[in-house]
Amino acid sequence: MKTLIVLGLTHNQVPMIQKAQELGFRVVAIGATREVPPAAHVADRWEPIDTSDIAAVEELVLQEQAVGIVTCGTSTAICTAAAINDRHSFSHAVLPYQVAFRAVRKDSMRQCLGDLLPPGAVARTTDEMLRHAKQLGTHVAVKPVDGGGGRGISIVPAADDAALVEAHSLALATSRSDTVVVEEYLRGDVVGVESLVIDGQVFELAIADKTILPGYPTITLGVVFPTHLCEAIRKRVIARNREAIDRLGILWGPTHIDMVVAKRGMPRILDIGPRLAGGTLMSHLVPEALGYDVYRATIELAIGQIPPQPSPIPKGWHGSRFLIPGEPGQLLKILYSPDAVAQHSIKNIKQLKADGDSIDDIRDASARVLTYTTSADSYAQAKKNLEGFAKRVLIEMEENLVA
Repeated sequence: MKTLIVLGLTHNQVPMIQKAQELGFRVVAIGATREVPPAAHVADRWEPIDTSDIAAVEELVLQEQAVGIVTCGTSTAICTAAAINDRHSFSHAVLPYQVAFRAVRKDSMRQCLGDLLPPGAVARTTDEMLRHAKQLGTHVAVKPVDGGGGRGISIVPAADDAALVEAHSLALATSRSDTVVVEEYLRGDVVGVESLVIDGQVFELAIADKTILPGYPTITLGVVFPTHLCEAIRKRVIARNREAIDRLGILWGPTHIDMVVAKRGMPRILDIGPRLAGGTLMSHLVPEALGYDVYRATIELAIGQIPPQPSPIPKGWHGSRFLIPGEPGQLLKILYSPDAVAQHSIKNIKQLKADGDSIDDIRDASARVLTYTTSADSYAQAKKNLEGFAKRVLIEMEENLVA
């Protein structure tokens, strides 16, 4: 049986592992964690190796005589997978390391995309960051140059030096680098564009409207697609998506690009991941809407096989939602009724944190405790389903007490 390496241990990797096993692969999951993660329960083997440790991952790849390496929903492992593929030529149909690095690192991405992004700059010291912030809008985003999931990102007033210094410290604390990006915070509709690139041809699989957690503009609560945006703006989004992919030199594989669409002007790119989106969007909703198995296509590319081209004409409207507690603490239980599930046409419910887990910070994606999906005959009904069910879910928490 051939072995496939899957980098990462989050819930995002579980459907990837299951798809690979369905295709006849033995799967080895890699990722360092303090607890036994979800992916470890379904993989054929789990190795607690840091996914950014290229040498250690490569040693295991050779030991296992693997035929390919993939990841899903995480940016930290992209460069590792690309570097190992460069050395061992598993596939010609994946990203070279230099392309992956350029897309994943926000400083190199800013050099490459420049005018496609919100106005901003790279800063290596606090003073440099403060100086740049004063030249931008009324609010700025301070971001680590690496990582993902909203970790380390703050939106603060550009005139508030204390808040800026705190944001700078948070970005550095969640980064492997001593560099941050500071950019103007632009208000508008946030959309995620999910694409598959096959030999340079871009296929937009979903243009999804994002619901953002109130008070935390970097955390996505859910999506609905196709977008509600008018045809003219949708075309601008597609044009910007393809221009960014072209400038970065991405010829193969999935891409996940977030944009903000202001009331006037072209959309601006907030973030890029040369990878599949996390959550149920790609594992459940896109296959349901398009009849196209994106996970299978990604695995095929990783082993050098060219998948069929998708036909991105979605049927119906589809959405997903994450639920996050209002405050940090220990998760006691999550309660909802079968009647609520049926009334709001809810599917694919999955609890992401176990009863008893501690949630220390609700400012990033790791605080998500429940996810679910829906499908409907209209955009409005899909949103109504997601929001209606959220109101009928009870998340019981106990405050974490420090002795």
